[in-house]
Amino acid sequence: MESVNIVNLNQVIGTTTNTDGEFEIRAKANDTLHLSYLGYKSIKVKVSNDWVKYGTSTTIELTELALALEEVNVNKLKLTGYLEVDIKQVPIQKM
Repeated sequence: MESVNIVNLNQVIGTTTNTDGEFEIRAKANDTLHLSYLGYKSIKVKVSNDWVKYGTSTTIELTELALALEEVNVNKLKLTGYLEVDIKQVPIQKM
């Protein structure tokens, strides 16, 4: 995936994936990489000794988030930008 955010939490440096989903980041063994992408579950991956020693290519997969929204009602309000005034326009629904 393109544009996945990767942060090395130990060294506080980051990067993003290229159009082929590839990335390079400075890391040592046992550093933790945090990968995140909008609409997907963020994950943390610990850098292994083999990754550092052999520079092997590894595939990391993110899991898509399945979010379902309840019904949403949008009412037309003329907002002023002043919270004290605007809050009085919002109807109170008793459940």
